[in-house]
Amino acid sequence: MEKEIFNDLDTGEKQEFLQMFTNREINKDDLIRSEGEKYKSGFYLLSGKIAVIKNSSSEDIEVIEATKDDDIFFSFSSLIDSGMSLTTIKAKTSCTIAEISDKEFFEFCQKNPQIGVKIMQRSMNMLMRFLRNSDKKLTEMYKTLEEVL
Repeated sequence: MEKEIFNDLDTGEKQEFLQMFTNREINKDDLIRSEGEKYKSGFYLLSGKIAVIKNSSSEDIEVIEATKDDDIFFSFSSLIDSGMSLTTIKAKTSCTIAEISDKEFFEFCQKNPQIGVKIMQRSMNMLMRFLRNSDKKLTEMYKTLEEVL
């Protein structure tokens, strides 16, 4: 599995971390996450196709369609703070996901601090990029709204 979160890890470190993940089979049309529900894990898509859906005031909007080739760690925010899912994630086909719980994630980081620091640094970089991108989109939305009004 070649994912950004592993970029700073050597092969042995990567394998050690991957042992913490559990593979789960998901049926077509099953919900993997529901927006607003609390979760304590994050996952990668290993096979299949999923839809990421965002609720809006008038209808649900499919934000992206993802496959195993997309480098997305889903529900990372839930993994870190056991918080509510920001989106609904639905299986468009039968899928396999590799999932890790918050407990497993933090235990691994504590037991393997050198690897844990690398993973946390890469994770924070990914999270900050997402936050900056969201802020940029929000600013653009407000500018558009000002122009309309």
